[in-house]
Amino acid sequence: MWLKACPRCHGDLFIEYLPDGEEITCLQCGHHLPTAMTAKLVARTSRRRARRGATAHTASAHHVA
Repeated sequence: MWLKACPRCHGDLFIEYLPDGEEITCLQCGHHLPTAMTAKLVARTSRRRARRGATAHTASAHHVA
């Protein structure tokens, strides 16, 4: 879920898994993001999660005594 990320109303976006693929929809206004925008948002989120995981791993390694 992406909070306040809808380009139309700044509502919350969520991902729907459909038989023919994924679709991102706004919870408040029902706006469906175009396929290209969906791919960008998912890729950007994946990169952020990967960075957070690497940062958390590095930080925990420094605290080992």
